[in-house]
Amino acid sequence: MRTKTTKMTKRQLEKSIHRQVSCLTMSFLLRFHGTCVLGTRVNTILPAVHWTDPRGMLNHVRVDAYMEPLWDWPNRPLIPRVSVNHYAFAIPRVSKPREGVDIPWKHELGGGAPWTLELSVLPEELYDFAEWVASIALAHNDEDPSVILPPPHPLSPIAQEVYDSSYLWSQAAERVVDAFEAKRRRGCA
Repeated sequence: MRTKTTKMTKRQLEKSIHRQVSCLTMSFLLRFHGTCVLGTRVNTILPAVHWTDPRGMLNHVRVDAYMEPLWDWPNRPLIPRVSVNHYAFAIPRVSKPREGVDIPWKHELGGGAPWTLELSVLPEELYDFAEWVASIALAHNDEDPSVILPPPHPLSPIAQEVYDSSYLWSQAAERVVDAFEAKRRRGCA
């Protein structure tokens, strides 16, 4: 008896990956929001968590797919990336706000750009890093690196000083991407 094999269409693959990334994103953001003591707010329309630091600067964290399977490359790994203040837009200085308007970003542009962080991990590691990223946010908020928790999974050796780093990878995610890239270069992926 022959069994009918089903192939995923391009649209079905995209929807499946989008659903998976959305679930990973919301679980991370909700855990980050639950563990972060900075008065965070969750935006579910454009999934992100944001807060205002003591300098009056608006900060945000979000999760995107840095790398994901494609129709042409179904074996391409899914690598979520946590971005803190990445692609932050510059808000012009407001010298005299309108009466009754609350502006949470009352800061001078010359007062320093917000700190940034990009953390690439495996999907199964993402949830574990939420509390750790929250501790980094608290460290920057209080300007006290001693409150940073140890990472829940090993980071790549390049990331020696977490407080001042902008780009971090978990060792496992780095190995998976390196293996995929090596296969791709050999024409096996």
